[in-house]
Amino acid sequence: MNYFELLSLAREYKIDLINLEANYLAASKKHHPDFSNSAIFDTEALKLSAMVNQAYSTLKDPFQRAEYLLKLEDGKNSEEIRTVPPDILEEVMDIRFELESQAKSSEISDELKKKLTSRLNNFEVRLLILFEQLKCSLHEDRERILLDIRLCLNSSKYFQNILSEIDN
Repeated sequence: MNYFELLSLAREYKIDLINLEANYLAASKKHHPDFSNSAIFDTEALKLSAMVNQAYSTLKDPFQRAEYLLKLEDGKNSEEIRTVPPDILEEVMDIRFELESQAKSSEISDELKKKLTSRLNNFEVRLLILFEQLKCSLHEDRERILLDIRLCLNSSKYFQNILSEIDN
């Protein structure tokens, strides 16, 4: 059983977060060990309860959801192909330089945080488009789209890491 089935959701990148939370709460209650009627089922209830929590955690984050869907679609995640377009690496280097310059003045600008957040939003939109294309793709286009998804995820990780460094 995959996370989408466990939380009674369609296996798609675009999900309704309110529906996700409602289904998570229902599944949590259904599979919680406290509601188990027998000691025989307690172990299974614990496993299912942990899986429900992991499913929710994975599916509520757009990038983790994309990684999970990629694994379901192709059996591989973005780590399998660690390629990143050269223009992304150049942009990341520029942002890192800007970050170092601002760190010397001991104040990271809100503008830089907004820039990073905007880039992550752009990657999220790109993933939505790519997963929609994957749904409708012909066999010969499938590999190219899967590669594009991996590239998008790998690229987004650079920006996530920088934002995470700033927030810590």
